[in-house]
Amino acid sequence: FECLQQQFAKKANQSFQKTASQAFEINHAKDWVFKTIEKAITLDNGLIAYPAIIKQENSVGLRVFETQEQAESKHLQGLKTLIKLKIPAKHRYLIKNLNTSIKAQFAWNALEAEQTLKEHIIDAVLQDIIEQNSPILCLESFDTLCAVLDKTWIAQANEICKAINPIIEQWYAVWQKIEDQADKLSDKTYDDMQHQLDYLIYADFLYEVEIEQIKHYHRFIKGLEIRLDAAIENPTKEADKLSQLQKVSQPFYQTCEQAEIYNKDLQAFHILLEEYRISLFAQNLGTKQKVSDVRMVKAWKSFS
Repeated sequence: FECLQQQFAKKANQSFQKTASQAFEINHAKDWVFKTIEKAITLDNGLIAYPAIIKQENSVGLRVFETQEQAESKHLQGLKTLIKLKIPAKHRYLIKNLNTSIKAQFAWNALEAEQTLKEHIIDAVLQDIIEQNSPILCLESFDTLCAVLDKTWIAQANEICKAINPIIEQWYAVWQKIEDQADKLSDKTYDDMQHQLDYLIYADFLYEVEIEQIKHYHRFIKGLEIRLDAAIENPTKEADKLSQLQKVSQPFYQTCEQAEIYNKDLQAFHILLEEYRISLFAQNLGTKQKVSDVRMVKAWKSFS
């Protein structure tokens, strides 16, 4: 069904593009040649359209889209391409020198992601800096963005890389430990642990997780390891705590699976859920937010 939706959306946009005036179409640009891009325009036929820079082969162009959401998504990817054309030395330096560890890259490969870990870090930092300086709709704002990137892109990428290497190594080690001990766990416990791992590290997680949140990941994963040992030693106690957890974890996971976009609100609740796991299964590690059974149920109700 999702595949059919995507095909329909693609055909609908192609049809829309055919009706759009060619006056708003630019191709094969390698610098900012767009003057000021309006957030919305009215086409010759009276339709409202949303302009965006688009990615092309070794260049960028300009197109108009039927919805603002489409335009914003395309514009972001177009800006990334244009930046790499405008300041290629910074991108080449990061590709060559960003120091992802061998163990972290090996663990990352298990996700079968389209990007390497290094590529993901570089692109996610670029996207974050673009979003922090948006909207980028004129030459002045684009030049300001490039100046910011010139000063901060490498430093921020190195900072995240340094934080991420040990976390991904730790995540993979605990994942393998769970797999090795899977026959000693109940199906419900095993499934919940897999959910936790899946929501901590996934193929595009750096686009959605803030660096301040990542700093807590070591504690979250350590808590899972402590829980694993305790679940094997005392499965009855594990079952009781899991039952309490699932009052909020299951609705959260169901909502995420049904959501069109995994937004910042969902990610914020995910971090709160991780803190709740610590309070249930690894209290000695301490929590950084106030959590309790009552607080979590109330938080979920206010969210949903």
